[in-house]
Amino acid sequence: NGQYGMVASSKDQIRNVYEKICTMIKLNPTWREQWDIGKNIITHKETNAKIMILPNTADALESWHFNFLIFDELHTYPKVWDAGVKGQKVLWNPLTVGITTAGDKREGFLWEMYSDKARRDPGMYLYWLGLDDDDDIEKRADWEKIMVASWVTWESIEDQRGMAASARQFERYTANRFPNDN
Repeated sequence: NGQYGMVASSKDQIRNVYEKICTMIKLNPTWREQWDIGKNIITHKETNAKIMILPNTADALESWHFNFLIFDELHTYPKVWDAGVKGQKVLWNPLTVGITTAGDKREGFLWEMYSDKARRDPGMYLYWLGLDDDDDIEKRADWEKIMVASWVTWESIEDQRGMAASARQFERYTANRFPNDN
């Protein structure tokens, strides 16, 4: 009876993810026979495993024991992270994945996780795809390491630079680097 949860920062965002999963199930004949799709829960017919979408509140995650939990835009809800992983302590080999852009400041929950906690916690693995402080945001060669998707090109980066409301916004959302205000 596995429990699989998805948490996002808004109802629209989590609904979008849920609908994509539902579409994948509907398009696959084997999966279509194995899973029942409900309004907010997808249930495996044989095992009763559940894929759930959850609001980004700590109360919504209390009392669950997620085998697998995904947080989208992790920087928006540190207390919810704690509530989600707390229930996993009773399970063997659970996994929690956080997907996020850099935070607005070099302080708080996400900064601590990025800068310190991942190095101290042997049960945590952090893979961060973004420019480092030593990288020059103006230098094309420094961007190569984060251009891992086919749709991320130098031209798309330059387009995002032109559309960003500020240099700080461009650094945070496109370079995925915590702005350094020092």
